[in-house]
Amino acid sequence: GITSADLDANPGGISVGTGEWSIVSGNGGTLITPTSQTSQFIGLNGTNYTLRWTISNGTCVSTDDVNIYFTLLPAAPTASPAQTLCSGQVVSDISVTPPLGSTVSWYLTSSGGAALPNDQLLVSGNYYAESNGGTGCQSLTRTLVVVTVVDQVWNGSVSTNWNTPGNWTCGIVPTLNISAHIPDVANKPVLSGGAIGPVKNISIARGSSLTISGNTLRIAGNITNSGTFDAIAGTIEIRGSAAQSIGAGVFATNTINGLTINNASGVSLTAPLSVTGIVRAQSGDLSS
Repeated sequence: GITSADLDANPGGISVGTGEWSIVSGNGGTLITPTSQTSQFIGLNGTNYTLRWTISNGTCVSTDDVNIYFTLLPAAPTASPAQTLCSGQVVSDISVTPPLGSTVSWYLTSSGGAALPNDQLLVSGNYYAESNGGTGCQSLTRTLVVVTVVDQVWNGSVSTNWNTPGNWTCGIVPTLNISAHIPDVANKPVLSGGAIGPVKNISIARGSSLTISGNTLRIAGNITNSGTFDAIAGTIEIRGSAAQSIGAGVFATNTINGLTINNASGVSLTAPLSVTGIVRAQSGDLSS
């Protein structure tokens, strides 16, 4: 493509003689008004030019050169215009291909604004990718990607083990930033041995179940249960930042083995809950 620059020689004016611009090196350039101190110069992107301003007065000649480089701006990145990602994934997880030699910066607007951190958690909405070739060279346009963030969904395709990544649709075991939905599938999840299970919001569909046995499920958000939530032999840790509540009939037989309160904003019981083991208040209050 082509681009242009406005020249500016002898801003104070020429006291004697006449001036003229010329092209010393570089192909494809055009001086619109060579005898004007402020001529416009048009050149090709990616080309380096040397221009010369010459003042002549009889046999007296003085010259001065200026170098102009029209940077070849990178093309905008390419990406699928609509992408579905899982809750807990971050900006750098969006699939995009920058041109060779460039990196990608993400924005929430089609122009202007501040670049997003690569580790920023995704929410559903519009994201714009800009190619960055370094030294201030960005693509003239940005590529729109419409992101839909969905909860992590249990599929049980490998086993009943909660901690097996292959049992989850995105291949990621939930974290305190990732919500999980348990549909009615053949292999229903069990959290027993292995690592403690963190989750943001947890929802269990009608006909499905979640069993916690000899382990702990940490919950940072809400519990929605239309199936069976069995923690009779397990521990539930309520670990959010905003106030949380445990509703009526959330757990099978309204009974759990252990309860840990770890929320400075507090946790409330909206119905009786039987805890056969230990109730720990690490942070915040438990009210009923």
